[in-house]
Amino acid sequence: MPLTLSPLSDNGVDFVVSDPAMVTFDEGAVDGVTECISISILNDNDFENDHSFQAQIMAVSPADKPTVLDSTLATILIQDNDDATVSLNMATYTGTEGDTTFDDVCAVAMLSGVVGSFEVDLVVTLGTSDDSAVSASDFTLTTSMVTFGSGDISGSSKCFVFDLTEDTILENDEEFNVEITGAGGASLGAQSTAVVTIEDNDAGEVMAVMADLSIAEGGNDDFCIRLIGTTGSPNMLASDLTVTFSITNDNAAAADYTLTPAAATSVTILAGAIPSSDCVTVDAVDDLFVEGAERFTFTITSDDQADVTIDATSSTTLVTIPANDGGAGVAGFMFFDPTLTVSESDTSPLMLCVQLDLTTAGASLGCDTTITVDILDGTNADNGVDFMVDDPAMVTFDEGAVNGATECISISILNDNDFENDHSFQAQIMAVSPADKPTVLDSTLATILIQDNDDATVSLNMATYTGTEGDTTFDDVCAVAVLSGAGGSFEAELVVTLGTSDGSAESASDFSLTTSMVTFGSGDISGSSKCFVFDLTEDTILEGDEEFDVEITGAGGASLGAQSTAVVTIQDNDAGEVQVTDTTLSIVEGNMAMFCVELTATDGSPDMLANSLTVTFSTVESGKAVGADYSLMPLAATTITLSAGVIPTSNCVTVLATDDAIVEADEDFTIVITMTDLTDVTVGTDDTTTVTIPSNDGPAMVRCSQATFTVAEGNSIDVCLELVLPPTATSLGCDVSASLSTSDGPRAVLGSDFTAPSGTAMFSVGSVSGATDCITVTTIDDDDYESTHTFMTIIQTPTGPAMADASPCSVEITEDD
Repeated sequence: MPLTLSPLSDNGVDFVVSDPAMVTFDEGAVDGVTECISISILNDNDFENDHSFQAQIMAVSPADKPTVLDSTLATILIQDNDDATVSLNMATYTGTEGDTTFDDVCAVAMLSGVVGSFEVDLVVTLGTSDDSAVSASDFTLTTSMVTFGSGDISGSSKCFVFDLTEDTILENDEEFNVEITGAGGASLGAQSTAVVTIEDNDAGEVMAVMADLSIAEGGNDDFCIRLIGTTGSPNMLASDLTVTFSITNDNAAAADYTLTPAAATSVTILAGAIPSSDCVTVDAVDDLFVEGAERFTFTITSDDQADVTIDATSSTTLVTIPANDGGAGVAGFMFFDPTLTVSESDTSPLMLCVQLDLTTAGASLGCDTTITVDILDGTNADNGVDFMVDDPAMVTFDEGAVNGATECISISILNDNDFENDHSFQAQIMAVSPADKPTVLDSTLATILIQDNDDATVSLNMATYTGTEGDTTFDDVCAVAVLSGAGGSFEAELVVTLGTSDGSAESASDFSLTTSMVTFGSGDISGSSKCFVFDLTEDTILEGDEEFDVEITGAGGASLGAQSTAVVTIQDNDAGEVQVTDTTLSIVEGNMAMFCVELTATDGSPDMLANSLTVTFSTVESGKAVGADYSLMPLAATTITLSAGVIPTSNCVTVLATDDAIVEADEDFTIVITMTDLTDVTVGTDDTTTVTIPSNDGPAMVRCSQATFTVAEGNSIDVCLELVLPPTATSLGCDVSASLSTSDGPRAVLGSDFTAPSGTAMFSVGSVSGATDCITVTTIDDDDYESTHTFMTIIQTPTGPAMADASPCSVEITEDD
């Protein structure tokens, strides 16, 4: 049974069946038996008409069977189950006047299935209805029908075409409506209607006809606004245009003018030909005030049509009402007090006042009037340093001010700690605003004098100074200037002078003041010092330190401090030394010699001694000599004076050795230089003279007082020694002592018969001839029977100025057995 397909119905696309298809009737089949062919219907998402196909019985097998094949065709109709929905693609559209192919308005066809296409045509038609835009005059729908067909899928869009009519009319944007009027069997979507806006491509501009108007008091004139065409060169205004303006007063007030219509804030330009304009009338009020020109400004702010803009370069009109009352009076401005004096310490602001002088009685200012005052720096007075005021400064007289009114500038006086002269500055009336007011500005300058309140105290930096002879730029002497306030500086010069008065140092010969004046000035601060310069004269005179006095003699208006005088010491740079001329002297008793000191130059090689020099010495009796053994001439001298004059120089004292009758040893003492009365003269290494006085009275003799001494065995005996002086001597001048030794005699042996003598015989100072002193000798008692036995005692060399008698003395020991 081969199939015959109808249009749009395809085996394998719309249905599925074997072709040819076969059915088999079994053997034994009886009348009315049926056998069937199974056909699968395919469900797609395509938009299409109902579609059909046919089947025809074509052959039988076996062919020789007696059969009849019915030629009638079987027809199978497949009914489509897919729907389409048609909508507009937007709710609103905007086109521009003059666009002849405006095609933004489109129909969108959506199928009910997920993925589908159009297998039959779907015709969609669009209709319009007028609103502010009118068909034929403002737009024409040139393509009102679109078709979705083969190749189009679900979501495809088809667009309609409009001719948006071009014109030269200045009008607002216009609108018309569109609607899908035929959907070709499809359903209508939610967006089946829309609004189309035609943007006007014509534009205009409003501007002020006049940039400036001058209206005399009592007169009037018109403020006008004009409309002209710009883009598209429109020649007609479709509807009335309202233009709004504002008024800004400069120095004019509402009472100075009126508008007709009253209180108008807009003008209306009527529909019709372009260009066109409208106006308001301005009346200037005639008043009797003394005032300058008054001004206010009209400014175009907005209009009520989007295609009309404001010309920014011509959007204002400045209206000037010239003053017409100059003949009725002139306003003069002058300083109320042109000379002012203030203390720097004054904490209250200084008021510099400007006075109004009106020439006509009863006149007043017709507007606020501002006076500009320039501040002129004067002598050492600077704005921001010595005072504080705006520069230029301004004062304003209010509208209605009358004759004699004053307005003042507040000036703050700055109190600093600087030392300065009284200083001043000036002020000058320079300008008035408004400038066209009939005014006279007084040219007299105001002068403000600031009296300084800061004091300086000048002192010397020290009470004493020390310089060295030969210093040609000695500058230790300084003036110190201290200001009364902390942190101050010198803005005016302060000159300090120094004077001198002679002491031991004399001007010209010992010193000269080469810089006697110092100046404190700009850059110097409180506590600064300035130094004077001296030439301390060089010489070759040994003179010692010298002094002179200095004193501040001029302080330039400052106060003198406690230390206004001082003493300057000039240290001598010359030096010398004194030494003894002889380091040893030997003077026989009864004779004399000279103890001398000499001054010689050392540092600076001085050749003159300026003043007499006193050299102090002392005697040191470390030897045997005592005060009775010598004397000095002058009597009891302890100093030697060297007279002023040429160096080297010397002087002496006489040393006399006393002639006595005393037996004594050689005597000596020392004379030592201890100091001088001039610091520049030191004591040299040869500062001592040793004086020796040899004895001239011979030695004394020590002898046994008797030739033989007798003692019983076992007893002791004193062996006495006797002092014998020379005939010229009367006594001993120092101690003499002597001891004994023994010599064994026949049968008298040391240790067996006697012991060694012990002790010494002592003859003290002052002992005379015949004086004795004894030494004990002890004998030993034994049991021997024996005869008298003898031993010898021998005088050992005495100590002191004495000799021993060479003759020994014997000791006899008598027997007791």
